[in-house]
Amino acid sequence: MSNNVKGAFTVRFVRNGDTIYVVREIVKANGDGTSLYQAIDPTTGELSVNWGTPANQPIIKLRVMSCRGYPVSINSVTWAYEGHTLTFNSAAESSGDYEGWHLCSTTGYASKFAVKITVVGGESVAMFRILDNIATTQDMTNKQVTYTIDYTCNSIHDTVTESVDIEIQSAGSNSYRLVIGCASYILPYTDSNSVVHESVNLTIATLLYGVKNVTLGSDGNGNTYSVEWYQDGVLLSGKNGLTLTVNRNNQNDGNPFVDGASVFVAKLKKNGVVVAQDAQSILDMKDEYRVEVRPRQNYSAYIDENNSTQLQAQLIRQTPSGSVSNVAGATYVWTLYNMYGTVTGENLSGQNVTVTANHAKCEIIDENGQDTGNYHYGDVEAAVTATYNV
Repeated sequence: MSNNVKGAFTVRFVRNGDTIYVVREIVKANGDGTSLYQAIDPTTGELSVNWGTPANQPIIKLRVMSCRGYPVSINSVTWAYEGHTLTFNSAAESSGDYEGWHLCSTTGYASKFAVKITVVGGESVAMFRILDNIATTQDMTNKQVTYTIDYTCNSIHDTVTESVDIEIQSAGSNSYRLVIGCASYILPYTDSNSVVHESVNLTIATLLYGVKNVTLGSDGNGNTYSVEWYQDGVLLSGKNGLTLTVNRNNQNDGNPFVDGASVFVAKLKKNGVVVAQDAQSILDMKDEYRVEVRPRQNYSAYIDENNSTQLQAQLIRQTPSGSVSNVAGATYVWTLYNMYGTVTGENLSGQNVTVTANHAKCEIIDENGQDTGNYHYGDVEAAVTATYNV
């Protein structure tokens, strides 16, 4: 009897050796998923979201994890914004909206950012919070936050450095934007109240036309907006809302579930034509069989227009006692998605796969879903299915 197990990897994370990787999630203070995206009208200065309001502020949440399940402690994190290393008050705030947070004290950025390191469900979690708006009518360029994590795992001390972009867009009246947010893309996960969740909600955190929110249904001007959800390229019938619940096992509740990993895509349709979409992978780290995906030795987790990389998949089995072993004889088939969930490579067979800039290319469409001939580049979601015999 043959079985299929799926795995996924986003080409952007730095992997350290064979076992350590960084989980990065973008959430709000209440734990809901959100995005590092802010649009601004260049004429009026109107923003798509006001980050000066505490409830709206995005938080970059970092965990360092071991593929083999070893505990990892975050000792410290050095944060930088646009290449400037940031310093923070040694004492945390004792009251108010930022209680427990250390405010930024760097000249020019004072009180614009805040950080803290905490322990949630036995895991070290580092957080970086944006306290003010980034986009202005004078500066509508993307920004970058860099972090260097000092960690200890299995008595081994090391550091890893990564970066994440804050996407700023000059929003004209004819541009659409959809962004999926989630509390965690790893299942199961533990929330800030130490509650373990076997399911996660994928929520369309951003749904905009210019800087205005889009409401599903009729807009009163002859246009009708709707949403469709897809799992690994297959339409999820009846799933048409702003939130999709994903389980790590089949709960027989009508909601989709992951078997190792899946890539979910949400598409916004205007009068039946797709005008915006986004993708999010969900990984189940507690399956007995899992596919570990990482860059091959001597390859990077980053690509650009001139440099490709190679990923390697390995089916593993983790027994109830905690022992981990590689599964021999599996076959692998890959599907590659750009950052919006469009398939850019499919039916790619083999344990290894090459990822190039063509897989990262995102065609820009107009308000009617037509290709404009322009494009930009983004992250690549790599999903792989391993087939094995038992």
